[in-house]
Amino acid sequence: MHSDDIDFVMRIKGFADCELGACKTWDNGRLVTRMIYDGEKMIAKIMEEYGETWEEASESVSSRVVAHYCGDATPIVLVRAIPVGGVH
Repeated sequence: MHSDDIDFVMRIKGFADCELGACKTWDNGRLVTRMIYDGEKMIAKIMEEYGETWEEASESVSSRVVAHYCGDATPIVLVRAIPVGGVH
């Protein structure tokens, strides 16, 4: 992967500190570069900035970010099977 690829990926505004990196994936027969975000960090950031509970912040990430398809370069939000710090 070339660094030029990362310069042109779709990013989620306000969550640069939650970026894990980029990946190459196939979409409709085309190789695309997509940014990967740490879902747990995104939830923690919303909790801290807006005073939401874990459940509220998780729903915010799900409804405002994960549920939106923005084309073949839509960012990926990584959600661990067991969240860091245990089960909420």
